[in-house]
Amino acid sequence: MMNIQKLKLVMVLFISFLLVISLMMTPVHSAEIDQYIKMPKSTWEGDLGSAKSYVQVLEYGDYIGLNFRFFYPYNGNIGGAGLFPSGAHEGDWESVKILVNKNSDSIEQIRPSAHDNEHGWKSPSIFEYESGHPVIYSAEHSHANYWTEGKHTRLSGFGNDYTSKTHLWDIPNDNFIIINEQNTPWMDFQGRWGASGSTDAQDDCGFTCPNSPRFSSGYNWFIDVTNATQSSDITNLGEVDVTNAYLYAKEYAPVVYLQVNEQYFPSTVEWLLKQAPLKENGSVLLDVGELNSWSLVGKSSEIIPLDFTNYNTSAQSEITPKPTEDKDEVFELSALGSDTKDYVNKTIYINPQGNTYTFGVWLKTTDGSMNQQVSLRLRSQGNLNGGNGDHDFLVTFNVTNEWTYYSVSETFDEAADWIRTTIYPVGYQNSIGNVLASKPLIVQDMDFTSFNPSDFSEITPTSDVDKESSFELSALGIDTTDYMNRTFYINPDGKTFTFGVWLKTLNGSTNQTVSLRLRSQGNQNGGNGDNDQLVTFDVTDVWAYYTVTERFDVSANWIRTTIYPNGKQNGTGSILASEPVLSLE
Repeated sequence: MMNIQKLKLVMVLFISFLLVISLMMTPVHSAEIDQYIKMPKSTWEGDLGSAKSYVQVLEYGDYIGLNFRFFYPYNGNIGGAGLFPSGAHEGDWESVKILVNKNSDSIEQIRPSAHDNEHGWKSPSIFEYESGHPVIYSAEHSHANYWTEGKHTRLSGFGNDYTSKTHLWDIPNDNFIIINEQNTPWMDFQGRWGASGSTDAQDDCGFTCPNSPRFSSGYNWFIDVTNATQSSDITNLGEVDVTNAYLYAKEYAPVVYLQVNEQYFPSTVEWLLKQAPLKENGSVLLDVGELNSWSLVGKSSEIIPLDFTNYNTSAQSEITPKPTEDKDEVFELSALGSDTKDYVNKTIYINPQGNTYTFGVWLKTTDGSMNQQVSLRLRSQGNLNGGNGDHDFLVTFNVTNEWTYYSVSETFDEAADWIRTTIYPVGYQNSIGNVLASKPLIVQDMDFTSFNPSDFSEITPTSDVDKESSFELSALGIDTTDYMNRTFYINPDGKTFTFGVWLKTLNGSTNQTVSLRLRSQGNQNGGNGDNDQLVTFDVTDVWAYYTVTERFDVSANWIRTTIYPNGKQNGTGSILASEPVLSLE
């Protein structure tokens, strides 16, 4: 018996040695060494009830590639034949890749992840199916994915996995989010998802913590199983055709079962980030409450473009893409019963304190039907405010059979964990019905305290003018470089934005020219401007709303709104302005 124990010990040490050598040979990305998301122990159990898979949807020729990504805040100990269990670490990214043939409308191959690359591409015939969806079994603690339940022998019995058909994760039931720049800005983070092995005293990593999923969500895996020769041959449907991306993901999404003894369940990234700090070498860069999907990558959350692939439905509602409708990215929102609890909603994990947000969406009735009531709701809640709602603002509109933009605004003056946008397709108190919706958007309202004057301009509040929050904008010289501007650090590619502002001349003076400018620029486009739209208006002594609209068709690092109070080419002069707004069409 002693010899057997010694043999097991030797084998465990040898396997550990091989794993260390493997890690030393793994490519290292510069940011990984420095920054990491620390997973507090309170998050390790995850949140299966709200968990969603993140789906990359690619197209080339006759093929659709679906890369379903699963995030677990913690990976528990496994293996060691019960003697030296190991492998525990913070953060665990898993995946199931599915290759679909569009001509036959069938799955050709499936590749479930397991301990990096232990599984290759598999025939779909070896998988079980439920309502046409492949069944995936997630192993206890390791979350390695298999196609059968039971014991899975690994490493001569020293790294066994165990699966069972117990805890259901029903991904096809709208428990997925399409990966794109709107929904998943955190994909640009290049650091580690878990403590990085630094001087942090609470470092809970075993051998490693996972790299950013961005390094494994490229196009190479799809190129390997198609005839594509380069990334430029491939279309990312999640970016250019989100409705069809949603339809493909919903049709072929796997059903996942977690093991009976599982302690560490999946969660959304957003759920994790609101409870985690960002660290570097043991020091806190962004503390709990400061970290979210945008701040993680140094982006602004002032404009939050949404799409209905990242919305949640209740048991009394559903969301159906309508790609044949007469507007881009149209979804039909349906109320199915009398329970009015959050019919169609999206939670955004930011603290809104001190800011005004506007939630807007394009709506029209279905099939040219009669006018219909639709309610929009904007509210906040969370532990920062004792678990109570800070504000809860609901407005009901009479929607017609013509596309119209409807919005609700609210100023939040108390701390909260999140804000939530909700749509009730037939009003808050009603039951069954449908409405068509497109391009929801939430915007942190602009005001001139967030604008930047140049050396040749100034911004002065004017409390005695007959409009709330009005400011006097003054041009002080002939230098026309960005008199007063506001920069938004978002990529506008493929989107149409409108910048609008209320204007009137000063002290009842005669008409005056004012120029509005909307442009983009940045390193993504070689440092050059993508679009640069400037419009000059003849402003009168009566308040009127002026706008400039532009469609952006090339990637850029930012968009900028600029106001020239006396026209772009002119010198000194002043204008009254109020309520600037940048909106996504």
